[in-house]
Amino acid sequence: MVKLNWIAVAIYFVFSLLILVCALVFIRRRLKTKVKPFLVGGLTWLLFATMLEGSVHGVVLSLFPGLRENALLFAVYGGLMAGIFEELGRYLAFKVFFKRDMENDNNALAYAAGHGGFEAMYLLITGALGLIVMASLINAGAGAELGDQLPVALASIEALTVPMALLAIVERISAIIAHFGLTMFVWFSFKYKMPALLFAAIGIHAAFDAVSVLAAGAMPVWLTEIVILVIALGIGAAGRFVWKKYHSDGVILE
Repeated sequence: MVKLNWIAVAIYFVFSLLILVCALVFIRRRLKTKVKPFLVGGLTWLLFATMLEGSVHGVVLSLFPGLRENALLFAVYGGLMAGIFEELGRYLAFKVFFKRDMENDNNALAYAAGHGGFEAMYLLITGALGLIVMASLINAGAGAELGDQLPVALASIEALTVPMALLAIVERISAIIAHFGLTMFVWFSFKYKMPALLFAAIGIHAAFDAVSVLAAGAMPVWLTEIVILVIALGIGAAGRFVWKKYHSDGVILE
């Protein structure tokens, strides 16, 4: 029988709920915008990062199965795919849903809360639910149904401790910060027809993800999360610089 750390699982669920509550309060009271940008941000991430990007990964990895064996190449590939799909997804979302709402730059902040916040909630909740299901199957004597994934499942359940759960929360916070910064690049790229900002966002996102993967394979988990957080703070600061430079207080500059 395997024992699932229910305190760690609870941390995942509580933090996910906290993200939702804080995001809605931030949007309605601080930004005074509608919930629409938040919802669009979440759905855009789901469509482009999970469905479309995931489909491309399936095709590419089936054609080039050895790609995973080259850590550097796989990290660069994964980073580029994430940067291209998510940043183009942001750009298309602004073009489709915000073409007439670009005068209010606070919509970009609300969108970023949805894009990064929904990603965090989705990954934490599905991760926790996956571990619960696997632990239940194993304890019910149905572990054979997991097939080759049984050793991976056992290792994942054993690795879920409170410190590891807290480090996962730190990672999600880092991702949210990075999403806020990157959203500023893409928002003003579309608003002022500046493709250089879009390409910068794609490059920054790709580098961020690639470095994160490489760091995870070369450092202890706690040090990896510190590195990721520092980079994310840098991306957030860059996004803040873009905001301060191009924010128009409700007026679209010609």
